[in-house]
Amino acid sequence: MGQCANLIIVENNERELYYDHWCANSLDSDLFWGIDKAVQFFRDHEQQEDDCWLDTTWCEGGAVIDLDKKVLLWFGGEDICYDIPLRRAFLELMNKTWPRFQIHWAYAGIVDLADYVGYDRNKVIVPFDEEELFDTEKIIDVFDSIGSDDWNIVISFRNMNNEIEVQKKFKKGLDKETKKRFNPSRNSSRHDPLGGLRQVNMQRFSCTTFL
Repeated sequence: MGQCANLIIVENNERELYYDHWCANSLDSDLFWGIDKAVQFFRDHEQQEDDCWLDTTWCEGGAVIDLDKKVLLWFGGEDICYDIPLRRAFLELMNKTWPRFQIHWAYAGIVDLADYVGYDRNKVIVPFDEEELFDTEKIIDVFDSIGSDDWNIVISFRNMNNEIEVQKKFKKGLDKETKKRFNPSRNSSRHDPLGGLRQVNMQRFSCTTFL
């Protein structure tokens, strides 16, 4: 058990890999206060070899701090993983506490971190059962069973034919005018989806991510 995370620092074109068994669900708090505290937090851990990379099954959070290019790429936390307006606000605040850094969310989780530092993505990907993965009705039923009445959910899938299927599950329902006005780029309202599930292109890798 635990909330496992990989923590990575890139400096002088070299990467340092660290592992934490418990910080994935508190990573937003660990990173929020800026570069100095974050680097100290990472380096308080024992540096690991490449056999300590987590995979898409076990990695619940992680971050790359690139000191050379001044980039922070990360994912983790709890509510921030599923509440899109909260995440947007949080990342905007991080732009203040991480001056001169580019802050990016790792939508594909550990796969994005591996790609960024040049580690073989195939070593962190655990394949899914494709038939079960694309049972969209089953997945939607799961959301219905666990979602509260306050959750408005959008689910999209990209199948092996590179076709996108979108399922909208609005617990409270939306009228046609509200649906027509829906635009993820504008400010959120109580009618907009607060979370959802995105099926990443299966032709690239097998990975589901919450948005």
